[in-house]
Amino acid sequence: MEIILREEVKPKKNKSKVWMDKIKNTVGGVPQYVHGIVMWIAWTVCGLLQVISARYMGSSYEWRVKLHKLSGWLTVALAVFGFILAYINADFKLTFNFHSIAGLVTIAQVPIVTLVAMFASMTRYGTYE
Repeated sequence: MEIILREEVKPKKNKSKVWMDKIKNTVGGVPQYVHGIVMWIAWTVCGLLQVISARYMGSSYEWRVKLHKLSGWLTVALAVFGFILAYINADFKLTFNFHSIAGLVTIAQVPIVTLVAMFASMTRYGTYE
């Protein structure tokens, strides 16, 4: 007499569940790669607007200054938000690798540079509009 063992059938995973399993760290349901997207926008989009508005828009001075200030403050806000996301993803612990140290140094300098620019504008023009 022959005994046939039945293979155990595993239930198939839902495709969306498989996709969500790949995202290990989340911040309140927000995937970890949001930190990268936020930082990319801060440094690429806003940084490019900073350079363009400072160097290449001389004909429309008033509009150029407003765009430069707005993109500067947006860079600060997005950089701080991205740092907070990364810090929460790391379980509120600082890790000592190149990316973390460079990020910490950068995030410390971003508000300082912006405040120095405000001070320079106030001393040059008497006010910060």
